[in-house]
Amino acid sequence: YEWVAIAQAAMGNLPAAQAAVRRSLTNGMSPPTIAAYFAGYFEMSWIMDPATEALIFRLTPAAFDGDRGWWGISLATAHWSHGRRDLARAYADSALPTLQSQMVSANRDPSTVVLHGLGLAYAGHTAEAIAEANEVLASEGNTTSVNSEYDRLQAVRILLVTGQQDAALDQIEKLLKNSDYVTPALLRLDPTFVPLKGNPRFEKLAGS
Repeated sequence: YEWVAIAQAAMGNLPAAQAAVRRSLTNGMSPPTIAAYFAGYFEMSWIMDPATEALIFRLTPAAFDGDRGWWGISLATAHWSHGRRDLARAYADSALPTLQSQMVSANRDPSTVVLHGLGLAYAGHTAEAIAEANEVLASEGNTTSVNSEYDRLQAVRILLVTGQQDAALDQIEKLLKNSDYVTPALLRLDPTFVPLKGNPRFEKLAGS
């Protein structure tokens, strides 16, 4: 259901994406489960209807397999997309110890580094967050797997949170060339990219 929703959003059809979420809710899955899934994978909470999305902000770590890092960074991202910076910072602060432990345990695997970096960005640790985004981007190089695309998108989030718009646009251009789901239409819908609205370079990419 999520991939159907992502595909519809990638084509710019938000009502169809929202319909996919509603179908999942009528197919035996509980609203809290769906809320956690869409918030925790690909950070797609924004395509849910307001009532279902509101459940995200009442979820505990139990909804995320007891993983405080995954829970905290998911809720931080959802709050950030709504402009609630203080709450995003609070959840990021709660997530960072677990995210750091996971990063160390995984020998700084890029997917763990970039999520730790995103937590740092939300928590206001700008220089450290940018350094970790750059580490991930350097390690990914020109790889075009789904995992590397996801890591690059998280790096874009870090760069936007920390005000590095030109660097973010460089990576968005790469995503548009190689990604399965980041499209000009998605750029227009996803609140991640709101800070770039009005930027001529972004408007050209989003309108292509």
